[in-house]
Amino acid sequence: MRRLSIIMAVWFALAGSAQAAAPLDYTRTILQQARTIVAGNQTRNEKLAALSALFGKFLDTDAMGREALGEHWSSFTPTQQKDFLDLFRGLLQRTYVQKLLLFENPDFVYAGQQLTDNGATVDTKIVTPRDQFDVSYRLTRAGDNWIATAITVEDVSLTANLGSQICRRRCSDRPLRTKADDGGAFIGWGVGRPWPLLTGERGHYELAAGRDVRPFLRAMENFATLTRLLPEQIWDLPDLPSELMFYSKPTGAAMPLMWAHAEYLKLLRSTADGVVFDLIPEVADRYRESKPRAPIEIWKKNRKIPFVTPPCRLRIQQTEPFTLHWSKDEWSHTHDSHSSQTALGVNFVDIELTSADRTPVRFTFRWDAGGKWEGIDYAVERRDS
Repeated sequence: MRRLSIIMAVWFALAGSAQAAAPLDYTRTILQQARTIVAGNQTRNEKLAALSALFGKFLDTDAMGREALGEHWSSFTPTQQKDFLDLFRGLLQRTYVQKLLLFENPDFVYAGQQLTDNGATVDTKIVTPRDQFDVSYRLTRAGDNWIATAITVEDVSLTANLGSQICRRRCSDRPLRTKADDGGAFIGWGVGRPWPLLTGERGHYELAAGRDVRPFLRAMENFATLTRLLPEQIWDLPDLPSELMFYSKPTGAAMPLMWAHAEYLKLLRSTADGVVFDLIPEVADRYRESKPRAPIEIWKKNRKIPFVTPPCRLRIQQTEPFTLHWSKDEWSHTHDSHSSQTALGVNFVDIELTSADRTPVRFTFRWDAGGKWEGIDYAVERRDS
């Protein structure tokens, strides 16, 4: 009997170990819970609180924060380290957790996992009706579970170097005067290096949101050279002495970049005033209104959009006054609408489209000058979202 008890105890122990979730399975469990939260009926704040609690157990933000600072972590005092980790935790939450709430019906695809001596990497995709994004998680074992110590979105690490929220890159899909990863001259298309001036822009965002701006001011000051000049871009990869490229130092791009200096001075003034210096109240009020605004799609001779997604407003725009002869039911019923003119001399006609409209909008022009017809029919198709 005693021998049977020992055998059963060993069997249950082995069974428990075998049931420990694989990294991909554990990641799937977390992301499916996130999907359920996003699709739920709770308020936005309730969803955000639930997502924060969920990912608070899955994301090791302290490890990510230390990695973001790299070798500079040791130069911080304990108080500065704590302040930075608190700030980084909030920034990571806003760049990753809150963005899940912006996706429309997100789904997750699991591309696979790679096991390593120290943990695993799980590759996923966030898929929405409009787009998809590659997201990879670097995981380490935490008891029977896993915890993420790094996140990579579209091949850009959220924690590499200074972190995307402290010194941001310009978008990576357009040509920039920057350096390749080997320190050589930039040719063609690639990834731009972090721009200190964007740190100032983010600082203004944080100020407007009522948060601490000092880390962004300090960051910009630390990016300056010994002669207090701010570069256009800084190097965000390991040192390359042969190319005179050093971590968080200028890349050889434009310096001083007066745009960056102006952004720093503006952030100083804004911090002293407690409000963004160049905020225009009328513009802020417009975009703070809670009233929903119908999307506007603009058609003009040098931007002939092929389709729209109702409901929306289709604006037909020209440089000269005109009458628009148009139909949205294949010419069964026609309309003649004379253009209105803005203070800048832009002439336009607006056509309101609803979800019930099923056929293309067809139209042509009769010009006020001379009363001549365009002689060409144009069409804008409708497309479901």
